[in-house]
Parts: sequence; structure tokens; C-alpha cells
Amino acid sequence: MKRHYIETKQTYETFDHDPIEEAEKIKKDYFIGPSYSFQSGRAYYVPFEDRVNDHLRKTFKTLTNFTAPYFMKWSTAQGIKID
Repeated sequence: MKRHYIETKQTYETFDHDPIEEAEKIKKDYFIGPSYSFQSGRAYYVPFEDRVNDHLRKTFKTLTNFTAPYFMKWSTAQGIKID
């Protein structure tokens, strides 16, 4: 059986920094940010309390799997629209 492979035309942008470290720095330097809680069960943002709750870090297999939704909720709390 002969296999045919399709060559991708996608390009990938690379960065010379640690994105998680940079995101933590932005969060730390933010003047007025939401408060945080880490309780198992569900992840959410409470606008009237300006509070983000997220799952415990230990429930994720990798740091990236933890930080991606964590910063997505933080961005939502700040009113940042992410596509």
C-alpha cells in the first residue's frame, strides 16, 4: 500500500521566552486584579466578587494544562477578549 502525505503550509511563530513566566509577571504587576481561590470541583469567575476559582494544580498532568485555563479566566476577569 502506497501512502501519500500532505505537506503542511502552516507556519509557526516561535518566542524566545517562557510564556508561563511572562504571564505570571503580568499578573503580579497588575495593579488591581481579581482575588483567587483554588478549590476542587469547578473553575469559574464571579464578576460581582471579582474572584477567580480554579482547580487545584495537582489535578493537572502538566503545568501548561493548568496555566492555560487559569490565565484564560484571569483574562476574562480583566475584560480581555481572546479569540
